[in-house]
Amino acid sequence: MPVKHDLLKDLSVTPELASKLRNENPHLDRLFAEYKDKDEQIVAAEKDNALGISDTALLKLKEQRLLIKDKIASYFSESNASKV
Repeated sequence: MPVKHDLLKDLSVTPELASKLRNENPHLDRLFAEYKDKDEQIVAAEKDNALGISDTALLKLKEQRLLIKDKIASYFSESNASKV
């Protein structure tokens, strides 16, 4: 069963902090949009039992989503490090 990923929960980030940093950083905002797009593609493919998409293509989408998530996570790590 396809499940959308709650990125903020995964990263232990509040919506307020995410919104603040997204407003301050257009690149981070773009990464969030890319993550949402990849996640929606994956959920749609899984919902349709991957009709028309190979397992390899689905795995590639998931890898791309993970790379985007890692980039987003680095912004929050930097943000937390600057507060110490």
